[in-house]
Amino acid sequence: MAGTFAITDKSIVFVPGPGVEGVHLPLVGVVSVELQQSSSTGAARQLTVETCFGRLDRFTFGQTQNARQLDSKATAEAAAEIKSRIAAVRTPVKE
Repeated sequence: MAGTFAITDKSIVFVPGPGVEGVHLPLVGVVSVELQQSSSTGAARQLTVETCFGRLDRFTFGQTQNARQLDSKATAEAAAEIKSRIAAVRTPVKE
C-alpha cells in the first residue's frame, strides 16, 4: 500500500491514501527494529518494527520512478534513522 512514511523525534508515522487507517508508533514503545535482507544479494528488502504492545509492522519502500521496484537504500536508511532516534529518546539528558 502506498503512502507517506515519516520518522519524527517521538514517533514513526505511516499515512496511506484516503479511506485507509494509518500507523502511529511512539518511539518509546519500540522494542526492536529489524532489517530483512536478500539472502543472495544482501540488499535490504523489508523493515520490521516491533513494539511493546506485541505489534509487528513491516514496511517496504519502492523507488520513486518505479514503485514496484524495491529501494534497498531507502529501506536501510529508514532502519538506521529509527535506531538513531530511539537511542536519542532513551539517552538520559545530562543536567
